[in-house]
Amino acid sequence: MTTTATRRGRPRDPRVEGKVLAAARDVVAEVGLRNVTMSAIADRAGCGKPTIYLRWPNAQAVVVAALGALDIDEADARLAHDACLFLRTLRDRPDGAFLAEVACASDGRDVWAALGWGAG
Repeated sequence: MTTTATRRGRPRDPRVEGKVLAAARDVVAEVGLRNVTMSAIADRAGCGKPTIYLRWPNAQAVVVAALGALDIDEADARLAHDACLFLRTLRDRPDGAFLAEVACASDGRDVWAALGWGAG
């Protein structure tokens, strides 16, 4: 006897993830990494915060996913992958925000500017 698990409620719209990731990139480009909020991402994506929280635990996780989802060439893909690993490592450290700033301070750009997303 086999059973299939059914999800309660309305099925998830598969287009929402793409909208949220694009919105996150836009918000970062406009306000910088430190000012990204779930509210800003939700407003830009045209959905509610609970919709986003079903997929990601916080705004930083959305931004990291947005970086990983960029459609870029092979060389840039390696850089994006390394940047995602770097950001995930820093996210889990109490001093992660400080370390991210220090890592990019040598040339006067913020973290996202160094990753090519424009000045924050």
